[in-house]
Amino acid sequence: MHIHAGSIERMNGFSASINMKPDSSEMLALSLSEISVFPVGFTMYEDLPNNYIPEGVEITNFLNWKYNNQCIVELAIPKLECNTLFPGDYRKKEAIIETIKQNTEYNNNENIE
Repeated sequence: MHIHAGSIERMNGFSASINMKPDSSEMLALSLSEISVFPVGFTMYEDLPNNYIPEGVEITNFLNWKYNNQCIVELAIPKLECNTLFPGDYRKKEAIIETIKQNTEYNNNENIE
C-alpha cells in the first residue's frame, strides 16, 4: 500500500516482470497485480520471493485478523511515484531520465567500435 504520486495511474490485472538488482547479475521474477490511482495504490504479489522486500506498506498480515477484531495501528505510508507503464516501477522522473541518458551513451559507444 502506498500514497500515489507521479504522472501515470496504473491498473494492471496480472503481470510478470524480471528485475535485475543494481550492480549484480542476479535476476528476480515477480508476478504481480497493481492498482495505483489517486490517492492510494496497492500492489498484490503472487508467490513473493523471500529475498524480495516490496516497496510500500506490507499489509498481508491483516489476513490473519478476524473481521470484528479491533486494534490501533499506526502506518507510515510512503509516497511512491508512477511515471512509467511498467507495474511495480516506482522510480522518480530524474532516475528514469538518468537511465535513458546512460542507455543512449552505451548505445552510442557500441556503434562506434
